[in-house]
Parts: sequence; structure tokens; C-alpha cells
Amino acid sequence: MEKLLTRLIALALLVTCVVMLPVAATEANPSGTCGKNITWVLDSDGTLTISGSGSMYIDEHDSAPWFELNDYIQKVIIEDGITTIGLSAFYRCSNLSNVSIPDSIVKITDEAFSRCSSLTEITIPASVTEIGVYAFTDCSSLTSITVDPQNPVYHSDGNCLIETATKTLHTGCSASVIPADGSVTTIGVAAFSGCSNLTGITIPNSIVLIDMDAFMDCTNLTDITLPDTIAEIGRAALAGCNRLTSITIPRRVQSIQSDTFYGCTSLTTITIPDSVIEIGHRAFSGCDNLWHVLYMGSEYNWNTIEIKANGNSSFLDAITHHNAVGDKVDPVNKVCTICTPPPTEPPETIAPTQPTETIAPLAPSEPVEGNETYAGSTVWVIVAAAVVLVVVGAVGIVLWKKKH
Repeated sequence: MEKLLTRLIALALLVTCVVMLPVAATEANPSGTCGKNITWVLDSDGTLTISGSGSMYIDEHDSAPWFELNDYIQKVIIEDGITTIGLSAFYRCSNLSNVSIPDSIVKITDEAFSRCSSLTEITIPASVTEIGVYAFTDCSSLTSITVDPQNPVYHSDGNCLIETATKTLHTGCSASVIPADGSVTTIGVAAFSGCSNLTGITIPNSIVLIDMDAFMDCTNLTDITLPDTIAEIGRAALAGCNRLTSITIPRRVQSIQSDTFYGCTSLTTITIPDSVIEIGHRAFSGCDNLWHVLYMGSEYNWNTIEIKANGNSSFLDAITHHNAVGDKVDPVNKVCTICTPPPTEPPETIAPTQPTETIAPLAPSEPVEGNETYAGSTVWVIVAAAVVLVVVGAVGIVLWKKKH
């Protein structure tokens, strides 16, 4: 009994040690280096402090040195002297809610704060002149974006991070209002990607380009209207918007690119203008509830569109309505209520025909010689055949009896 009790106590102690390992690691204030002259330390309160001078060095094939402790990081303090926030530096720090960026930072590298789902606000100092792609994607709790007014490259308006010279909206959030004053003409790569709290957005008439991944995985987006000023919608721009039920493609768009509506599982109706000449691979992959395609052009023009078959089976199986002039479908009869029939040519006028000459009925013809005996001949042929069958049958019976 004592041996059993001893073993149980030892097992309990082992389990306790294993469970407490992460906590012990955090309490021990783990630390290290991240560049030639840069050190970092994570304290027991979840605050990661990065000190020194120069650029953070994070190899593109490796993770940040604190990556295994990401779940414990709640606050980041980058001290003055650091010039670059490294590649994917705080990627997936899901509990990070507060970050302090000093005036010494000039560059925020790709994916630096990607998937920081608890981050609520970001302030860009005047010193920052370069922000990489996907730097703030999937920051689903982000509601406030501010840029120092003295920044020469970027500015903020309506909780949008905007690259001033190119008029590109670099990063948005669920609280964004896109300026309609012409200061934004492009919604940039992954600008709203992963904004799962975004339910609706108004796209102003100044926008001409929605770049790739712009609204990807905006899983609660239900209301978006694309103005006819838009000439291009990038690859996977609305992929994963699984609550979107209908969409109208702007009249200047020529290509619905690959993966544009990939995974839009609630999409039931799409309106396509006659300007579209190509639909890319997987543009509608996973759109299993797509019932109606309202096409603004003729059936002839529809048949000239190059539709890539790969991943577009749901689109190809949908009901296509030609000559549509809007985006409404009768939900009961499942027919397009605003489709106009194609113009028809007036029927060809046929000149009346001249009355035909009356032909006198033919007189009964004389029987052809030999025809009067045709019926009799047929009867005799039938009788002769019957006789032959009887004789053959009788002979067969006689032969069978002799053998047996």
C-alpha cells in the first residue's frame, strides 16, 4: 500500500511540474537578443520590452525569438533607438492589446502585427516611412488607426491608414469610413483582410481599384456596394466573405479574377455586366448556394465569355438570366423580375400566293391486267406453305419413332 501511495504522489508531482512549466518560464522573465545591439525581456505581467539600437533581425525562414511565448504577451514596449520592426515580429500574439512604437522607427516590416486579434488601436509616429504588406491583417479587434500629422508618407482619416502620394488605403478596420474626397483611389492589398467585425462598408465613387485580398475573410460582411468607377477587382478580393448574399460587379470591370468569391457560401445572386470577358479559376469555388447569375448582356455575348472551368461548377450550374437590368430575383418563382427580353426582328412579310388551278378528279383507272388474280394467288401461296409444314412435321414424327 505504501509503495502504491508513493507512486501516486510522484505521478502527481510530475504532472504538476509539466503543467507549471510555461508559468515558471514566464515568471523567470525569459530574455534574449534580436539583432546585433538589441535585447528583449518578457516580464511576469506579460509585457515584452525591446531595447537597444538598430534593426530587429528576424530571419525570413525563422520565427521571432519570443514566438513560443506569444500567448503570454499582452503589451509591447519598443524603446527609442530601434529603427525597424522585424518580419512577422508579433505574428499571432493573440493576447497583445497594447503596443508602443517610438519615434525612432522608420520601417514596419511585412506581417509585423498580423493576427494580433486583441489589438484595439495603433498609432503610427511621424518617423515611419515604410509599412509592409499584411502588416495589420487579421487584427479583428482593431477600431482605431491614427497617424502623426507630421508624417510625410502616411496619413489617417476615418480610421483608415492611407499612403498619401499613391492615394492607397493601406489598412482599414471595422470602424473605418473611407474618405469620399478623392484622397483614396485604391483599396490596397489585404487592407481589410480578416476584419471579422466589419459588417458593412461604403465604397466611394473615387475608388478605381480594389486590390488582391482586400476584403478577404471579412466573415460578417453583409453590405457592400461597388460603384461603377471601379475598373479592377483583384484576386481573392472578397474570398471568405461567407455572409455576403448578393453582389453587383461594376460596369468597367473586364475580369472576375481567380478566387475572387472563393468560399462565399451564402452568395445566392450575382449581377455581371456585359463588360466582363473573363472569369478566372475558382472565382466562385465553394459558392454552393449560388442560384442566379444576372447578366446585363445578350445570350450571344454571354457565350463569348472565357469561363475557367476549374472550381467554378456552382457558377456554371446556376440559372443565367440574360439582358438583366438590375439585381432582383423573385424569391417565389425564382425568376428574374428585371430581365428584358432580347429585341426581336419583325416577322418577314410573305407575299400572297396566286390561287392554284383547279384540277379535275381523276377517273377510276382500269384494272391492270393480272391484278384481278393477285388476291387469289396470295391465298394459294399460304395454303401451299401450310401443306409443306404438315408434311415436314409428319416425316419428322415417323423418323423419331424409328429411332426410339
